Amino acid sequence: MPGVAALSRGWLPWWLRGHVSSPRLWGGGEVTLGLGVVTGMISWHGQSRACPAGLVVGLCLLVCGAGVLAMSQRPRRAHRS
Repeated sequence: MPGVAALSRGWLPWWLRGHVSSPRLWGGGEVTLGLGVVTGMISWHGQSRACPAGLVVGLCLLVCGAGVLAMSQRPRRAHRS
């Protein structure tokens, strides 16, 4: 639900407000990641083949969602000694 709220309204949970620079991008990544998990689990549970196409699609969505989540975060500051 936070992903849908961030995607539609730009709202973020309070613990992410300092780390995320683009709330809508974060919401899109969160929704994509969730779709990947759901697709993979439905495919994995429903079929007994070694590598079903739904599992591969779910894994691709999961990786793409994680990449979008990483792109939406603010860069970390470099330490100065």
